[in-house]
Amino acid sequence: ANFNTAVLAAAVAPSGGSFTTKTVGQSSLVQGADNTLSFTLKPSYSLAQGDFVTILGLTGTQTADAATLALLGPQKDVFTATGAWTQADGKLVLTVAANQVVSSLTDSVFTISLKNNGGGQ
Repeated sequence: ANFNTAVLAAAVAPSGGSFTTKTVGQSSLVQGADNTLSFTLKPSYSLAQGDFVTILGLTGTQTADAATLALLGPQKDVFTATGAWTQADGKLVLTVAANQVVSSLTDSVFTISLKNNGGGQ
């Protein structure tokens, strides 16, 4: 799977938001392999407890729907321990954790692991 063109969107109640930094990298292009995706995000304004971030476009994986996809990486703790993953539309929804802030002043970096599609795309 190739996720470099993934669309990253913020959905922050009540008014939408954007990111000044939004990048995604991956560890493997090998079919059927585990693929660690590394995200770097910096919102245009800080996100507070209960706000959420929706990452779209991570299609072409074998990773089944999961209400609790584990988050890893340096700033994983600013979000709840897991994200809600939907395979069909390649959507990951993250929620800012209790007593945490996703700062608009620094990049937040976290990773997830997905399994690449086994066939051609």
